[in-house]
Amino acid sequence: MKGYFSYSEQDGVARLTLDLEGKPVNLLSSDVMAALDEKFRELESRTDLHLLIIDSNKKGIFIAGADIKEIQGITREEEAYEKAKGGQDVLNRLEMMPFPSIAYINGACMGGGTELALACTFRLTSDDAKTKIALPEVNLGIMPGFGGTQRLPRLVDISQALPMILTGKPQDGKKAEKIGLSDRVIPHGYSEFFLNEFASKIRGVVEKQRSSFPSGGTTNPADGSGYLKTLNSRRKWLNEIRKQAYGLIRPVKRGKIQSPAYGWFLNKTALGRSMALNNAKKSVLAKTQGNYPAPLEAISTIHNTLGGNFAKGLIYEARKFGKLAASDISKNLIQIYFLTEENKKLPDPEHVPGAGAKAGSADLPETIGNTGVLGAGVMGGGIAWLFSKAGYDVALKDISWDAVQKGFDAAKKIYGQLKKRRKLSSREVNLGMHRISGTLDYESFVRADIVVEAVVEKMSVKQAVLSELEENVPENSIIASNTSSLSINEMAKALKKPERFAGMHFFNPVNRMPLVEVISGEQTDPRAAIEVARFALKLKKTPVFVKDGPGFLVNRILMPYLNEAAYLLSQGADVEETDRQWKKWGMPMGPYTLIDEIGIDVARKVAKILEDAYPDRMKAAPILEGLKDHPQLLGKKNKQGFYLYKNGKKTLNPEMQSIIKKHQTGGGRVSSEDRIYRPLVMMVNEAVRCLDEGVVGTPGMLDLAMIMGTGFPPFRGGVLRTAQQIGLSTMSDKALQYSSSIDGRFTAPEGLSNRAKSNSAFFNM
Repeated sequence: MKGYFSYSEQDGVARLTLDLEGKPVNLLSSDVMAALDEKFRELESRTDLHLLIIDSNKKGIFIAGADIKEIQGITREEEAYEKAKGGQDVLNRLEMMPFPSIAYINGACMGGGTELALACTFRLTSDDAKTKIALPEVNLGIMPGFGGTQRLPRLVDISQALPMILTGKPQDGKKAEKIGLSDRVIPHGYSEFFLNEFASKIRGVVEKQRSSFPSGGTTNPADGSGYLKTLNSRRKWLNEIRKQAYGLIRPVKRGKIQSPAYGWFLNKTALGRSMALNNAKKSVLAKTQGNYPAPLEAISTIHNTLGGNFAKGLIYEARKFGKLAASDISKNLIQIYFLTEENKKLPDPEHVPGAGAKAGSADLPETIGNTGVLGAGVMGGGIAWLFSKAGYDVALKDISWDAVQKGFDAAKKIYGQLKKRRKLSSREVNLGMHRISGTLDYESFVRADIVVEAVVEKMSVKQAVLSELEENVPENSIIASNTSSLSINEMAKALKKPERFAGMHFFNPVNRMPLVEVISGEQTDPRAAIEVARFALKLKKTPVFVKDGPGFLVNRILMPYLNEAAYLLSQGADVEETDRQWKKWGMPMGPYTLIDEIGIDVARKVAKILEDAYPDRMKAAPILEGLKDHPQLLGKKNKQGFYLYKNGKKTLNPEMQSIIKKHQTGGGRVSSEDRIYRPLVMMVNEAVRCLDEGVVGTPGMLDLAMIMGTGFPPFRGGVLRTAQQIGLSTMSDKALQYSSSIDGRFTAPEGLSNRAKSNSAFFNM
């Protein structure tokens, strides 16, 4: 239908080519599904056709999935159920045709696109690297609703279906063929030849089976049990065609992935499948603490329907989809998805927070090609690895070859981990390491388009090396600092051209943390900050623009949370119990484990910087301050902190417990509610201040930064979104309660109090 797809017929073969007009990708919106339904209704009586081919005219895209904006707008379970049921009916109509169908997947095939392909009789996949097949719905807090939980586990082994449904794990064309999801991989440059060859081979099979086609029954979903009976009978007819045609389209033996010895039991018996599903449930609960219901509902759906009536299973799936799609968790995860996509669109120069210089004042490189890293410690080595992994040549400089070697070792370690996990081949690792060159002088920087400074966190040292660096790079090079807490404005005083200088704060470990804070100072040209963010996107990181200030954005909000957790210990809170509670709440780890991960010395240093800047509300907790007298307790990096880390095990550190007891004031216990609300109030208060002071541009970008930079639970949507869902008046009241009974550090900012009084909000929800 014009605007959505083109349709043609030749020699009994129909061709439906998806091409959503004016859009970069094909989406299964309500309008597109209605158009497909209308076309399928036209075709369902055409016994003169032998085959329907469905493909795409979008380069690198088959179908990107359903329209997420429509899902975001759903507020009622029944509405979501009807939407899922309507989509199922359209795909059922496709499957019930009096002739087989084939999906030629020639690009990304996501969500509803995969479910459409599963409703076809055959699937052929292109060998193009862009061909990826996935069911990523769980990442949006929902599960497949157009039949994915019913068709996929009936098509491939349960051990292959579950990772796709529960994690959104994509499969390329070749892997799809190995697991039985694809019937054949064809060269993308010769697709027409192979499609025509397939059509000619299938014709005889269809003609032979035509007489046995179950032509009776009803294809109207409103006809209830009659419709379901027709669906099941026509599925059996098409499965017979599939069996007979299989040897024709796959003349070579199916290269299916070999399961271990117990694979047959797990995949082919009811008891085995039940065990696989129970194990999957245990794994999901261990990873998510039960905070993400979508994978659990998907497991429940498969458990209760696999091996039973297919049509009834679809109804069960639609009901579960409806429950999830109307939930707050789904809305939060969809919001994060849109924020991530929005963040890829770089702002105009006038909308870069904190950039004080006139746009155009800096001479910048046309593109970034050659890169440099100044400072070859663990962090510098990690940054060099990141640049090389993205395909950039990078010069890694330090003052001694021993220091440079440490940087190389850090990069090599990360590459080794990726190779061990089979994410990279030996060839890719070798190429990556060869892009890194070590140096003790600046000769390798004479053509650098960007250099990132990553030396020790001391202002005098940074100013000295930045001044020296500026004299040895091209006039249009971008100079960036990886500082986690020191002032960009202060560092800029050492430069003759501060307009080309910005912060580029990577979070540790570089290979795992997606956030990059792009920090602008008073003399930063906003175009320079934009180019740093553009470079971060090419590194596949998430850049967030931030104004210079103590702690920047993430550490300024995170440190009060950690500091308050340290205060809790002084008043009787238990280390393990509090860590467990915060992990159950959704944080990737508890506050004391996180301090160990960051490094106790680093956490204390950042706490002191913030205390100096905001003494009225950020005085370092006595326990945290007192740890300066115990330099042997550094955290995970030397295996001694709040916990001991030995032989892969984490246990309470008796020495730390003794220190905590010395700092405790009075007995008693901190309530379960206070263990959560006190650190949370501190986070929310500071987040509101950052927003109102213009440290970050929007509430959404603040929440995105906290999720990407600290692991703040995505299912909660971010710090400000969490505050809004709890209730701004509740958060303001809690702040007042604690400031009155405990300390003035809890005093709510005017921005929070005023919003609570006026019932205004950060987000439209």
